[in-house]
Amino acid sequence: MVYSASSSIVIADFQQQALEQHNFYRQQLHCTGLLILNSSLNTIAQNYAQYLANNNIFKHSGVAGLGENLYYSFSSTGMNSLNGSRPTAAWYNEISLYKYSSPVFSAATGHFTQVVWAGSTQLGIGIALTSNHLTAYVVANYFPPGNYLGQFSANVLPLCTATTATTGSTINYGITVVFSLALCLFLY
Repeated sequence: MVYSASSSIVIADFQQQALEQHNFYRQQLHCTGLLILNSSLNTIAQNYAQYLANNNIFKHSGVAGLGENLYYSFSSTGMNSLNGSRPTAAWYNEISLYKYSSPVFSAATGHFTQVVWAGSTQLGIGIALTSNHLTAYVVANYFPPGNYLGQFSANVLPLCTATTATTGSTINYGITVVFSLALCLFLY
């Protein structure tokens, strides 16, 4: 098992949790395709998360050809655990600010739109803690990248009604937006 800079965060578990949360939002709520974890993207994301933690900075990598979401969480008692669904939920919760009637890029919703971007098919996730274990940095990389001007209406699909395969009944998925106490900065 590979652990983060803390003995309680197993990176592979964190990556799987983040993938599952992404795919819940994408498939169950927006009726778009699933993401798959890409080991190369995981490595890129992990290396950059470690760089951010080592330098205690919060800025985008600028890697060409990839979409990127960043997440930062601080606890004065230490980051003893962090579930991979938490940063994904923080990014997704920007849905409350997204205007489907005006589907364009906004710094306030860029994380959400990347999470659900229909054209993205692969995901890489990394997490690292600062040396004092008080701060966690999370990096998500997406391929192909999202947030292309002029392509929002085709790639950021509204909430859908889905038919379940097991019962054949129709379910209208609702959303409860919960804001994380962690800091998620918008650096676009």
